[in-house]
Amino acid sequence: AMASEELFRGVPGVGLVYPQGGINSFQGATVRLVGTGQYCTPTIYLDGTRLSVEMTASLPMEVIAPKSTIDAIEIYRRPAEIPVEYGMTQPGSGQGGNCGVIVIWTRTR
Repeated sequence: AMASEELFRGVPGVGLVYPQGGINSFQGATVRLVGTGQYCTPTIYLDGTRLSVEMTASLPMEVIAPKSTIDAIEIYRRPAEIPVEYGMTQPGSGQGGNCGVIVIWTRTR
């Protein structure tokens, strides 16, 4: 039973970060994008709803969307790749506004 983060492993421009201790450390990796040349926290859309970067930055992907629920994933590594419907950067999100977007569709939608 792989965690949902495994779906991102080996994808160019995508990095997995494992927490060093803390309450989330046992739940798996958070997903980062390296489209800008450094790790950044992507904006995540879950079934069309934009999630808060502040909320998702430290949440393991398995917590955001358990692998058993994931139907499809779209990855836009850098702002230039983001389709217009996902191109709204979040004010006050700091690096999130300069990062890419990950769109997750689940079977429960």
